[in-house]
Amino acid sequence: MNIIEDNNHVILQNPHYIFCYKIEKNKNIKIFNFRISLKDFIGLHYDSFYVYCDGKFTRSRQSTYDDKIVLNNYNESYEENKIIIDDQIISNEIARSNTSFVDRSEYSKYKYVQRKKRKICLELALLRPTPALIWKVMSIRCANKICYISFQDLANLTCLYNVNSDKNKKIMVFETCQGLIIGTLLRKQGGQGTIIQVYHGDFPNRTCIDYMQLPQSHFNSIFSVNFQNILKMGMKLQYSIDKPINENSDFCDNNGIAIIKKKDDHNTVCDSNGKKYLDDDDLSLPKRDNVKLLKHIEIVTKRKYEEEKAIEIIFPQGGDFNDFRSMDSLIIASKFHPKHIALSLMRFLKYSRPIAIYSQYREPLLDCYQALKKTDCFIDLQISETWLREHQVLPDRTHPVINMDGRYGYILSGIHVNPTME
Repeated sequence: MNIIEDNNHVILQNPHYIFCYKIEKNKNIKIFNFRISLKDFIGLHYDSFYVYCDGKFTRSRQSTYDDKIVLNNYNESYEENKIIIDDQIISNEIARSNTSFVDRSEYSKYKYVQRKKRKICLELALLRPTPALIWKVMSIRCANKICYISFQDLANLTCLYNVNSDKNKKIMVFETCQGLIIGTLLRKQGGQGTIIQVYHGDFPNRTCIDYMQLPQSHFNSIFSVNFQNILKMGMKLQYSIDKPINENSDFCDNNGIAIIKKKDDHNTVCDSNGKKYLDDDDLSLPKRDNVKLLKHIEIVTKRKYEEEKAIEIIFPQGGDFNDFRSMDSLIIASKFHPKHIALSLMRFLKYSRPIAIYSQYREPLLDCYQALKKTDCFIDLQISETWLREHQVLPDRTHPVINMDGRYGYILSGIHVNPTME
């Protein structure tokens, strides 16, 4: 639907502000000097422009922020309150009280008028969350949580590495980008195919996926599994690495061998049929009221089901760990060193299938490049960097942006092959 409802997510944007909010009736937000109740957004339209003034929203028929809009008059004394139709009338009103305004350049006049308008009204675009907009919000607000990934790198990971809406396609993803890459893949596949989300920690992070408001059918194609549980099913990994990332790393011991931490089997909660709900793999059972307890059990049960389903997809018949190559793509983008992760997950990748590894820095990818090269299981290994020059496009003011973000990452890509084939 194109109408904003309760518990929906909406991105509020204007030339100086952008953020994603969940609509809650009892919550207020503050944007610049305006305090707005989120319940006022209920019933408004997505992908529309509104002007907030005098405590209410007025829909604008214009498609840009610079065109004619209806807003309250501004003058230096704030004595009058008239309806102004466009920026030209505002300029005339300002010129009456500011003799130097006429001598300004057109660009300077425009900035001055916009600055005065922001004091009396708030222009907002109410946008439906998309991967591009969510990336923009995250890159401005908390770029470190998405590993400083640029939009062009995100596009390369989803467009150039065998990602499409094939219902038989299986993609394995290890990422620590708040679910941004997973959500982008889900949206592009349209609920088709299968995505295996490999995560590290107590639970998979899907913050950006929740923002996107994808249909429920899309979530039927994603299954999460803990990285250590995959290694446990594979029995042992016998890779020899020169030096581990960290002696206390969760991924390897002092010899660089991937290990699994054992957990005792107790504190188990079962239903009347003996089905296990909780154990030490999850958070210990807290003292809560019945509603919160049931919700907690439902979440944990769903997580258990996803993990069991993911294990079935990765190991469809049971048997030797080395015999299973069922993934059509492998994408890694995390804050951890990618070397051990790639060496551990490459055995699940089919032959003649691509691997893509993103890192903010070049040095970890160089280590990973050398390690993958030694296995003789990859061809066409290359490290690429995408650089995008931003331009401002305005009437009589089109030129490259003077100040732009220089945080761009690197992508290591290659094709998995059978080393025994001649």
